[in-house]
Amino acid sequence: MSLKHEFAKPILKNDLMPVLRSGFFMSFTGGLILGLIHFIFTYYFSFSIIWLLLLVLSHLMATRIKQSYQTYHILYPLLSVLFFLFAYYLMNVTMGVGIYIILNLVSLENILLILIPFQYFRFLLPISAYFFSVNNLLQIVFFIIGIVYAYRYSR
Repeated sequence: MSLKHEFAKPILKNDLMPVLRSGFFMSFTGGLILGLIHFIFTYYFSFSIIWLLLLVLSHLMATRIKQSYQTYHILYPLLSVLFFLFAYYLMNVTMGVGIYIILNLVSLENILLILIPFQYFRFLLPISAYFFSVNNLLQIVFFIIGIVYAYRYSR
């Protein structure tokens, strides 16, 4: 089937609302909990497990969204990817807020700096100086694997 034909299918309201509820729920809870785990491992153990957290996040997101609809539509896997990106953003915001709270640097200016979403996706820029570092390449690979997993397994 062509992509145009897939989008031409009707979207059932009985399926869309549970998908949106599940997506927002998993984005908030998954992003906050995994952000806390990432903060603990990064701050206290000086070890980043972002690659593992991305896999866990994409698995939880895909299974939750797949269970929430009865009739497939191509919009649902795309929503799963968007919710994955939002959960990744919340995970990094949670880690940033945790670091500022531990270091007693909480101010309105710092909180507003934490909320800028583009800084959390800067690792995808190929013109950055640290693009070819091992840690960044691993994060890119597992980020792409997470997106593909969230898309494919929520179908």
